[in-house]
Amino acid sequence: MTAKLLLIEDDSDIAEVITAELAGFGFQIERAADGIEGLDKARSLRPDAMIVDRSLPGMDGLAVIEAVVETTAERFSRALSTAIERFFSSM
Repeated sequence: MTAKLLLIEDDSDIAEVITAELAGFGFQIERAADGIEGLDKARSLRPDAMIVDRSLPGMDGLAVIEAVVETTAERFSRALSTAIERFFSSM
């Protein structure tokens, strides 16, 4: 299975170098050029890992990471609640 990696980097030259290097290791790489696009892709693609530039247009890198963590925690919480409800309803 190929690991999905999301690269959020606004400098296209840097993004090209990172993409070329990591693609050589077999990663499936998706790219975003700003924080808002990166957050949208993170939510829709659900990558295995992300590389995020700290200074991004639209939304800085730390805000992107915080939003992704919050979204992931909400998904986990909903999944856990559903599993618990199903367990107790089957008793």
